[in-house]
Amino acid sequence: MNLLKVVLLISLIITTVGCAKTLNSKDAAKKGYVVYVNSNIQNYELLEGFISDLENGKSADVKIAKYTDEGDLIFHKLSFNEKSINYSYDSSSDENGKKEKLQTTCSGPILNEGKYILTECADESIGQKFFAKQK
Repeated sequence: MNLLKVVLLISLIITTVGCAKTLNSKDAAKKGYVVYVNSNIQNYELLEGFISDLENGKSADVKIAKYTDEGDLIFHKLSFNEKSINYSYDSSSDENGKKEKLQTTCSGPILNEGKYILTECADESIGQKFFAKQK
C-alpha cells in the first residue's frame, strides 16, 4: 500500500512539474497578454491601446502570447519609449522550432494587409519574426 502511495505521489509531482512550464491561453489572457491561438484573438484591445499610445507619443508596453499549431508558446513583447520600440522574441517554449531569445529596436509598427509588422529594425531578421493580425 505504501508503494502505491509513493508511485501516485511521484506521478502527481511529475505531472505538475511538466505542466508548470506551460501557460494555457486562458491564463495568458488573465495575465494581460494579447493571445493568438488558432484563429482566435483574446485581449486584442490591449494591442489597440498600445498602438494608440504609440501614435500619441506615450510610453507603452504590450505582451503577446502566440500558440503554434502544435500548441507551443511563443512570446513577443513590444515596449515603446517615446522614440523607438524595443522588441523581444522568446521561442524557448517551442518544442518543435528553434529555441531563441532575441531582441532588437525598431522604429514602429505599420499596418500591412490586415496585420501589424515592425519596420526599420536594427536587426531586420529579428524584426521579421513579429506580426499581429488585425481583428
